[in-house]
Amino acid sequence: LIIIATIPAVIIGLIFNNEIKVLYDIKWVSLFLIITGLILFLSKFAKQKLLHINYSQAFTIGLFQAIAILPGISRSGATISTSVLLGIDKEASARFSFLMVVPLIFGKMAKDILKMDIPKEVAKADDEYMKPLRDVGVNAVKREEADRKMHQQSNMHQQNEEKHEL
Repeated sequence: LIIIATIPAVIIGLIFNNEIKVLYDIKWVSLFLIITGLILFLSKFAKQKLLHINYSQAFTIGLFQAIAILPGISRSGATISTSVLLGIDKEASARFSFLMVVPLIFGKMAKDILKMDIPKEVAKADDEYMKPLRDVGVNAVKREEADRKMHQQSNMHQQNEEKHEL
C-alpha cells in the first residue's frame, strides 16, 4: 500500500520538478496555505469508520501527497485529511501518512547523492552509516503491513462473532 501511495508523488516530482520551483513565490504559497486550511477544515466533518486502507484509497491519498509537493500545501495535513475524508480512522490515517513519506525521503536522498557524482569509495563508506536508516524504513513498512493484517483478522473475527450472535 505504501508503494502504491508513493507512485503519484514520484511521477509528479520527476516530471514537474522545474515547474514547481517557479511556484515558490509569496502569492502562490499564500494561496496554497489557504487550500491547506480548507482541506483541514473539511476533514473535521468526516465520519470515520474504517481501520484499514485499501489499494484505491492508498492511491487517492498518494495523489494528495503528490499535490503537497506544491509549496504551502502541508504533506501530512493533506494526506491525513484525505484519509479521514475517505472514512479512515484518524490514528490509522496518521500512521499511514508518516510511513508513506519514508520511500520518498530515501528516493530523494538517493537522487541527490547520484547527482553529486560521489566516488564509489566514499559511497561505500557512507553505506555503513545509511544501513541503520534503511533498516528503520524497512522495519516501518513491515510493521505497517503486520498492523494491517492484524486489523483485517480482527475485523473478520468481529464479523464472525456478530454472525453467531444473530
